[in-house]
Formats: sequence, structure tokens, C-alpha cells
Amino acid sequence: MSETNYSDAFSIDLTVGGKRYEGKFRFKLELSVKDRFRIGRLRREYLGGDNVATGQEADFYDLTLATALSELVVRVKQDEETPEWWTKRAGQGDLPEPVVIKLWEESRAIDQRAEIKRKEAEDAARGKLRDDRDRQLKESESR
Repeated sequence: MSETNYSDAFSIDLTVGGKRYEGKFRFKLELSVKDRFRIGRLRREYLGGDNVATGQEADFYDLTLATALSELVVRVKQDEETPEWWTKRAGQGDLPEPVVIKLWEESRAIDQRAEIKRKEAEDAARGKLRDDRDRQLKESESR
């Protein structure tokens, strides 16, 4: 992908086990094939290796949590706004579960909003094409 499309920034502020996790995040809205492969590799790594790629050795909760963290590691934009606690610990899976879950929920909500916007833009483009076609037909008929 030549230009990565990121979501608007959003903030989280969570306290888990007496430690505060706060910061601003932005997510990639569109993933490349390479991103998908990286997510798969990370998920398998978090679950213990390639022999669990199908989830046969992991229960549903472990598989879901590994999927969430692997997607977040790939999708979170790493920039000056990204909190240090994320950049230093996320890739190793060294974060409290509620933090991962909160970020995953936010990413799902952002994906849903982005999909709605994409569909609205597609519908608007189709409408414009239809209107242009109808106008051209009327103009050609009137000649």
C-alpha cells in the first residue's frame, strides 16, 4: 500500500492493578496482505508456535486474546503520540488483559464506523454515476 489510511486519534485511560494506562492511539483502517501475514505469525507465536495455528491446542478465549493482541500490534500507529507503555510492551504480550480488551473494542468500533463511511461513499458514487448517465441519455435523446 502506498499510503496508509489511519483512524482519527482516540484516548484511553484505564487503571489496572494500581497502574494507569493512558494515551492516544490511531489504527490502520486498511491492512495489506503483508500485514495479515504478520498478524498470523504473531498470533501463532503468542499461542506457542505453528502447531496451534488452527486453534486446536488453544481454547476459544486464548485464541481470541491472541488474535486481538496480534491485530493491535500491527494496526496501532507507532508515532510520537503512542504511549511508551504500548510501544515497549505490546509486542511481547506484556500488558494487562483489560487494556488489550479495551483497545480491541475500540478498534472494532472504529472498523464499524469506517465501513459505514465506505458504504456511504460507494452509494454516493453510484448515485452520481447513475445521475450522470441519466443526464447524458437525456441530452443525447434531445438532439
